[in-house]
Amino acid sequence: MNRINAPVVVLVFLAEIVADVILQSLLFVLYAGSAINDSMSNAEIKTVTDVIAGTTGFLLISAVRGTATTIAGGFFVAKYARKFPYYNGLAIGILGFVLCVVLWGDGPLWFNLLGVLTTLPAALYGAHLAKKHAANRE
Repeated sequence: MNRINAPVVVLVFLAEIVADVILQSLLFVLYAGSAINDSMSNAEIKTVTDVIAGTTGFLLISAVRGTATTIAGGFFVAKYARKFPYYNGLAIGILGFVLCVVLWGDGPLWFNLLGVLTTLPAALYGAHLAKKHAANRE
């Protein structure tokens, strides 16, 4: 456990979650366009939200966005932890994997499987990029 820099892992994972929420909100606003307005009831807004969140295009872009933020999380945790980049990248990946499992019921099966299957490799790839980047700077 002494190879994992827990404070850096926690901070980077929280930053990754914040980035996910912000980017997902922006994606939703882009997809919703003028479909939601101030005169709508809460039930109408929920209906539109459910329809948008269930579209294949929205889910595909969400999956790509999630993979990109996981790669970034692996990169930054490896960069700031400095030692043992792959262990710290793996720690980010494990936290992301657990989050995918906890949120399993929120989408179709293919979307959930994609998240679970790509989280660990994406985080490790980000750590690999950080290690490669650090080696190129030396």
